[in-house]
Amino acid sequence: MVDLIRMAYGVEKDKVVGGPPWISMYRFDVKAKAPADLTPESTRLMLKSLLVDRFHLVARPGSRPVDGYNLTVGKHSQLKRAEGTGELGCKQAMPKPADGAPVASQILTVTCHGVTMAQLIDVVRDLPRATRAAANPPIVDQTNLSGAWDFEFHYDVLAARGGDDTVFAEAFDQQLGLKLDKAMVPAPVLEVLSMDFDPTPNPADLAKYFPPPPSEFDVAEVKPSAPLTPGTRQMAEIKNGRVILPGITVGAWMRMAWDLEDTEVVGGPKWLYTDRFDIIAKAPDGAQIGGGTGQFDVEPVRLMLKNLLIQRLNLKTHTEDRPADAYVLKAVKSKLTPTADATLAGTMVLRTSPRIRICSTRRWGGPSRART
Repeated sequence: MVDLIRMAYGVEKDKVVGGPPWISMYRFDVKAKAPADLTPESTRLMLKSLLVDRFHLVARPGSRPVDGYNLTVGKHSQLKRAEGTGELGCKQAMPKPADGAPVASQILTVTCHGVTMAQLIDVVRDLPRATRAAANPPIVDQTNLSGAWDFEFHYDVLAARGGDDTVFAEAFDQQLGLKLDKAMVPAPVLEVLSMDFDPTPNPADLAKYFPPPPSEFDVAEVKPSAPLTPGTRQMAEIKNGRVILPGITVGAWMRMAWDLEDTEVVGGPKWLYTDRFDIIAKAPDGAQIGGGTGQFDVEPVRLMLKNLLIQRLNLKTHTEDRPADAYVLKAVKSKLTPTADATLAGTMVLRTSPRIRICSTRRWGGPSRART
């Protein structure tokens, strides 16, 4: 849920605060129909409305102190007022080392023309350096410098990435006359005040807009794999409605179809885990299988692979629980204190370990014909 909120409001994940604990634990599937020419901004607005309407999300912008930097003017500023000539913005340049020469440093030069302090901060946050964390630490402009400026600075990228986070600040101080000091600074956040765990019911005519996905391939070929040439590697591919799985065992085929771990498929003859097969299959037209973006709904693929197994090998299975290695958590001189927040109760979910047991299957008898 925290990812849905982040996308709807256009903020970074660490900037979503508050709300019930489950928003960062539980996952949801969202499928919606929208106009083809939808802009990213319109998409965010629609997703925001969806969260408000279906989950009764209540959120507001806020501010919280976080680790960051204050940008101030030093004793001797070396910035120059922009002359209004040349291309505006910042450019980066790094000389390429000679072939075979040892690389002891990588000096990155940044040249800026007609740049405001606000724009400078955006440039600084995107430069490679040790202090550039995934959350991009905020920088607060306290220079009181208005207008546009011309300047140039350089620093050693290798030294900065080596963990010396003073390299960047020293370059600013010595070359620009600006101070970049670590401090607790206010950062904008999105505060979630409340929301429901259960969404409002889906429309009754949902099937009209989202018909059920296909359960079988249009055509599929399954045949024993040829011996591999030493040093070669076979790659699986799901693209443009085609599923290609070379050199796969039936055990791996089952794990993929039922979304299981290695230890969760048991029983059956030994050849299920040793003999390898090539699968080439085509999904029905219109199925969301391996689109151009590389993103697709994996569940129809699993269902089609499962039915292919049942049809071609007469596979029969059932699900059962079995003892498994685990840990027992006991309280010994516990220092935990009961929470006063009732919304935290019952938010931890422990996964059981079901097994798919193979009851029977037909022995593979040779190459199969393509079957519709």
